[in-house]
Amino acid sequence: MNIELSREKRIAGFVDRPSTQLPSAIRLLGATLKGYMYSIAIVLTEKPKQILKLRLDELLPIVEKGIESKGHFTQFFEYVSNWARIKRSREYALIAFKEGFDALDEIYVWHMKLR
Repeated sequence: MNIELSREKRIAGFVDRPSTQLPSAIRLLGATLKGYMYSIAIVLTEKPKQILKLRLDELLPIVEKGIESKGHFTQFFEYVSNWARIKRSREYALIAFKEGFDALDEIYVWHMKLR
């Protein structure tokens, strides 16, 4: 996992984007988070076949509890569930991005503790 590189790329891909391009940056952040979440859950449970069959709502509690999250994953995915608002409101999109980036930071901190 090169989480630091992911963090840098997500920030670089978001900074100074016009409002019309924010949704694509947020979608990419969500895809990045989701991939890491499956990896984390597999590491935590050592049950890859079962984990890879889980829906997002089943995956969230495993990851958040396992890395002692402050709820940023759940918050991010709740924000993006209102995709029309992400597309319509720059302020709302920025809040969603911050939650997603905070979740990515939690992954980084958890990963550093494993070393």
